[in-house]
Amino acid sequence: MRSSQFTILWSLIAAGACAVRAQQPPAPAAAPPAKSPAISIDTLDVVNHPDGLDLTVTFTSLLDRNHTKDLDGSNVTILAEPSGSRLNAVKPGDIHYAEVGADTVEMLLPLPAAKDDNSLNLCFGVLHFLKGSPPETPDTSKDAPVCKTTTIITQAQAKDLADQLNAAAAKAMAAKTSSEKNIFASGFVTTAQTGTQGGADISLNNVLNNFVPGLAGVDSFLQIQKTSVAGGDPRHFEAGLKWRHVSSFQHAVDTEIENDVNRYHDKGVTPEQLKTFGEEINKAEAKYNPVWLGALEDFAIKIEGDPTQFKAANAVGDGDIQILTRTLPLFGSKKGYFRARPFVAGWEGGRSIGQGAATTTTTGTTTTTTTPDVNWIARAKVGADFTLFYDNSDNSKAKSSGGNSKDKSGSDDTNAKSSLIKRVEISAGGVERYLFLKEINYNTATKSDSTTGKGSRPYFQSDVRVFFAEDGKARYGLRMAYTRGSLPPVFADVKSFQFGFVVETKDEAKTKDDKTKTANGTAK
Repeated sequence: MRSSQFTILWSLIAAGACAVRAQQPPAPAAAPPAKSPAISIDTLDVVNHPDGLDLTVTFTSLLDRNHTKDLDGSNVTILAEPSGSRLNAVKPGDIHYAEVGADTVEMLLPLPAAKDDNSLNLCFGVLHFLKGSPPETPDTSKDAPVCKTTTIITQAQAKDLADQLNAAAAKAMAAKTSSEKNIFASGFVTTAQTGTQGGADISLNNVLNNFVPGLAGVDSFLQIQKTSVAGGDPRHFEAGLKWRHVSSFQHAVDTEIENDVNRYHDKGVTPEQLKTFGEEINKAEAKYNPVWLGALEDFAIKIEGDPTQFKAANAVGDGDIQILTRTLPLFGSKKGYFRARPFVAGWEGGRSIGQGAATTTTTGTTTTTTTPDVNWIARAKVGADFTLFYDNSDNSKAKSSGGNSKDKSGSDDTNAKSSLIKRVEISAGGVERYLFLKEINYNTATKSDSTTGKGSRPYFQSDVRVFFAEDGKARYGLRMAYTRGSLPPVFADVKSFQFGFVVETKDEAKTKDDKTKTANGTAK
């Protein structure tokens, strides 16, 4: 009996103890050991230039710049994918802390990524950084290498974007006529029963600008057209200085694209920004008028003369306005184009400084010698110019819509290099002058500048130029031309065909805001 009671008592005591323990809160778990904050790369920007890669690395913590070996080439690994090329900097100065920002490192790699590489992986083996601010105390990254991968624009993509920017800028350019090129020279020689005949059509522009610094903002020009063919000699020479102003019909769009081009050349531009610029330029291009470019306003002072003996000469002021179209694809062609100056209007005024050839008249026993009675010059003029051309040169681009000269098959550039014909150009233009006052005229009977006249003096010229060779500065080929009408200063009537060689420089256009680039315009 006594043992049963003792057992029951101990059972009650044990149950009470368990109840009390159940009501007490559990002991707190031990806290994990503290860890050093991990450093990582926040941003990695890469610009793929033709001469190398620019990298800008921003970290999540401030760097301890006392540890210069952190930027040693042995501590940095840079891989381009998918080629797997290792692009480590090879010179100590290629990797350095940024001048501004204690969390930024800048790198310049002397070699660009491979053509098809589209991503870059950057790793630092060990980095020292500052863990607190303030106070800033040194600490060391104990984690695995600090790495980050980013996309890059491939060289092919960069070239496409550059082509797009250049094509967009070209939309704001005024294409030059042949007589506006820095050098245009065409000549021919023929042999017939009457002897050897020849001639030349030469235009030189900007020649004096290379020797006279004071001509900034002004263009020098010289043109001579002279032949020994009967009935085919224009007897035309002029030289002078010209000022040009270009009025764009889409000035706001020109400015927008110009700003994008300037931003593209900024070294701090990231790949993402480059892509954004491309999208912005596409939108800006869509704002352009599909046909009209703008207007050229020219003013010149010049000397006109008969290059045979210079007995007839004029000092003339010349002003005109020309309306321009853009360079447009011809029926959707990628190599055929069209451009025009469908309206040219202007005036010419000045004074005769050479009275022409004297004539001798005998009446009975009296012999009289006279020269043409001319003093002042007053003319009005209107005209137009049209050009079709096929461009198969090595550097031909889509002139109006931008893009790469190489199509998806990759054969365009190869075909251009192997093609016999580099360029074919067909031009036609004319000008109608009206002489309000009498001027010297060439007398075909006496073969001298001895008569006078006024009224209408039209002139028309068309030619076909085929270029078979070119280098970085000029094209070389053959030219066939037809001329009809007359030109100042003696207005010798011409009607002739010419066939011979031609050389012209490849300075194709002038920018929209380039007021220094002037030339002897379409209207002669």
